[in-house]
Amino acid sequence: MKEWYLIITKPQKEFFVEKALKENLKDLEVYCPKRLKKGKLKSFFPNYLFVKFDKDKYFHTIKYTMGVKSIFMVDGEPIKVPEEIIKKIRENEENGVVKIRRHSGLLKKGDRVRIEEGALEGIEGIFHSELKDSERIRILVSSILVITQKEKISKIG
Repeated sequence: MKEWYLIITKPQKEFFVEKALKENLKDLEVYCPKRLKKGKLKSFFPNYLFVKFDKDKYFHTIKYTMGVKSIFMVDGEPIKVPEEIIKKIRENEENGVVKIRRHSGLLKKGDRVRIEEGALEGIEGIFHSELKDSERIRILVSSILVITQKEKISKIG
Protein backbone atom coordinates (compact mmCIF):
# COMPACT_ATOMS: atom_id res chain seq x y z
CA MET A 1 0.00 0.00 0.00
CA LYS A 2 1.36 3.41 -0.96
CA GLU A 3 1.93 5.91 1.85
CA TRP A 4 3.77 9.22 2.08
CA TYR A 5 7.19 9.15 3.75
CA LEU A 6 9.74 11.87 4.51
CA ILE A 7 13.05 11.40 2.70
CA ILE A 8 16.19 13.07 4.03
CA THR A 9 18.61 14.06 1.29
CA LYS A 10 22.24 14.95 1.35
CA PRO A 11 22.81 18.74 1.46
CA GLN A 12 21.34 20.55 -1.55
CA LYS A 13 20.35 17.28 -3.30
CA GLU A 14 16.55 17.63 -3.03
CA PHE A 15 16.03 18.48 -6.71
CA PHE A 16 18.55 15.84 -7.84
CA VAL A 17 16.76 13.11 -5.84
CA GLU A 18 13.34 14.37 -6.97
CA LYS A 19 14.39 14.09 -10.63
CA ALA A 20 16.09 10.70 -10.20
CA LEU A 21 13.08 9.13 -8.47
CA LYS A 22 10.59 10.56 -10.99
CA GLU A 23 12.63 9.35 -13.96
CA ASN A 24 13.53 5.90 -12.63
CA LEU A 25 10.50 4.85 -10.58
CA LYS A 26 7.43 5.94 -12.52
CA ASP A 27 4.82 4.53 -10.09
CA LEU A 28 5.96 6.73 -7.19
CA GLU A 29 4.66 10.16 -6.35
CA VAL A 30 7.45 12.57 -5.45
CA TYR A 31 6.75 15.95 -3.89
CA CYS A 32 9.45 18.50 -3.18
CA PRO A 33 7.79 21.76 -2.07
CA LYS A 34 9.58 24.77 -3.52
CA ARG A 35 9.92 28.44 -2.62
CA LEU A 36 11.50 31.48 -4.18
CA LYS A 37 14.41 33.08 -2.37
CA LYS A 38 16.06 36.09 -3.98
CA GLY A 39 14.58 35.03 -7.33
CA LYS A 40 15.97 31.48 -7.17
CA LEU A 41 13.96 28.29 -6.75
CA LYS A 42 14.85 26.59 -3.45
CA SER A 43 13.51 23.68 -1.47
CA PHE A 44 10.89 24.75 1.08
CA PHE A 45 12.27 22.12 3.48
CA PRO A 46 16.03 22.01 2.81
CA ASN A 47 17.35 18.43 2.68
CA TYR A 48 13.84 16.91 2.72
CA LEU A 49 11.23 15.76 0.24
CA PHE A 50 8.15 13.54 0.32
CA VAL A 51 7.68 10.29 -1.56
CA LYS A 52 4.51 8.22 -1.77
CA PHE A 53 5.46 4.58 -2.20
CA ASP A 54 4.81 1.01 -1.16
CA LYS A 55 7.26 0.49 1.72
CA ASP A 56 7.56 -3.27 1.14
CA LYS A 57 8.36 -2.78 -2.55
CA TYR A 58 10.57 0.34 -2.66
CA PHE A 59 12.08 0.98 0.78
CA HIS A 60 15.61 -0.24 -0.07
CA THR A 61 15.60 1.23 -3.59
CA ILE A 62 14.74 4.68 -2.27
CA LYS A 63 17.06 4.41 0.75
CA TYR A 64 20.01 3.66 -1.54
CA THR A 65 19.19 6.17 -4.29
CA MET A 66 22.13 8.48 -4.96
CA GLY A 67 21.67 11.71 -3.01
CA VAL A 68 19.42 10.15 -0.33
CA LYS A 69 20.82 10.27 3.19
CA SER A 70 18.01 8.27 4.82
CA ILE A 71 14.30 7.82 5.30
CA PHE A 72 12.85 9.54 8.39
CA MET A 73 12.40 6.79 10.97
CA VAL A 74 11.52 6.37 14.63
CA ASP A 75 12.37 3.18 16.52
CA GLY A 76 13.60 1.58 13.29
CA GLU A 77 10.34 2.16 11.41
CA PRO A 78 9.75 4.70 8.65
CA ILE A 79 7.15 7.23 9.76
CA LYS A 80 4.15 7.76 7.50
CA VAL A 81 3.37 11.35 6.65
CA PRO A 82 -0.40 11.91 6.77
CA GLU A 83 -1.99 12.94 3.48
CA GLU A 84 -3.41 15.97 5.32
CA ILE A 85 0.10 17.46 5.76
CA ILE A 86 0.85 17.12 2.04
CA LYS A 87 -2.56 18.61 1.23
CA LYS A 88 -1.99 21.60 3.58
CA ILE A 89 1.37 22.37 1.99
CA ARG A 90 -0.08 22.10 -1.54
CA GLU A 91 -2.97 24.40 -0.58
CA ASN A 92 -0.39 27.14 -0.03
CA GLU A 93 1.15 26.76 -3.48
CA GLU A 94 0.82 29.20 -6.32
CA ASN A 95 2.28 28.18 -9.71
CA GLY A 96 4.25 25.35 -8.07
CA VAL A 97 5.78 27.58 -5.39
CA VAL A 98 4.75 27.59 -1.72
CA LYS A 99 3.66 31.07 -0.74
CA ILE A 100 4.46 32.06 2.81
CA ARG A 101 1.72 34.22 4.20
CA ARG A 102 3.42 36.91 6.20
CA HIS A 103 1.52 38.64 8.95
CA SER A 104 2.87 41.98 7.71
CA GLY A 105 3.50 43.35 11.15
CA LEU A 106 0.27 42.09 12.72
CA LEU A 107 2.23 39.88 15.09
CA LYS A 108 4.95 41.25 17.29
CA LYS A 109 7.46 39.42 19.42
CA GLY A 110 5.75 38.48 22.69
CA ASP A 111 2.18 38.36 21.30
CA ARG A 112 0.10 35.41 22.56
CA VAL A 113 -1.00 33.16 19.67
CA ARG A 114 -3.07 30.02 19.13
CA ILE A 115 -2.66 27.56 16.23
CA GLU A 116 -6.05 27.56 14.50
CA GLU A 117 -5.75 24.52 12.22
CA GLY A 118 -3.63 21.51 11.36
CA ALA A 119 -1.93 18.85 13.43
CA LEU A 120 -1.12 21.23 16.29
CA GLU A 121 -4.53 22.96 16.37
CA GLY A 122 -5.38 24.50 19.74
CA ILE A 123 -1.82 24.83 20.99
CA GLU A 124 -1.09 28.26 22.43
CA GLY A 125 2.22 29.99 22.61
CA ILE A 126 4.15 33.23 22.34
CA PHE A 127 5.07 34.61 18.92
CA HIS A 128 8.81 35.01 18.56
CA SER A 129 9.66 35.70 14.91
CA GLU A 130 9.26 34.48 11.33
CA LEU A 131 10.77 31.04 10.71
CA LYS A 132 14.23 30.21 9.44
CA ASP A 133 14.64 27.17 7.16
CA SER A 134 15.76 24.89 10.02
CA GLU A 135 12.77 25.91 12.15
CA ARG A 136 10.31 25.07 9.34
CA ILE A 137 11.83 21.60 9.28
CA ARG A 138 11.59 21.24 13.07
CA ILE A 139 7.89 22.15 12.97
CA LEU A 140 7.24 19.72 10.09
CA VAL A 141 8.94 16.86 11.94
CA SER A 142 7.14 17.76 15.20
CA SER A 143 3.80 17.73 13.38
CA ILE A 144 4.49 14.32 11.88
CA LEU A 145 5.49 12.93 15.27
CA VAL A 146 2.42 14.40 17.00
CA ILE A 147 0.13 12.79 14.43
CA THR A 148 2.00 9.49 14.69
CA GLN A 149 1.70 9.54 18.47
CA LYS A 150 -2.06 10.12 18.18
CA GLU A 151 -2.32 7.00 15.97
CA LYS A 152 -0.66 4.94 18.72
CA ILE A 153 -3.13 6.07 21.38
CA SER A 154 -6.35 4.17 22.00
CA LYS A 155 -9.15 4.87 24.45
CA ILE A 156 -9.55 2.44 27.34
CA GLY A 157 -13.02 1.74 28.67
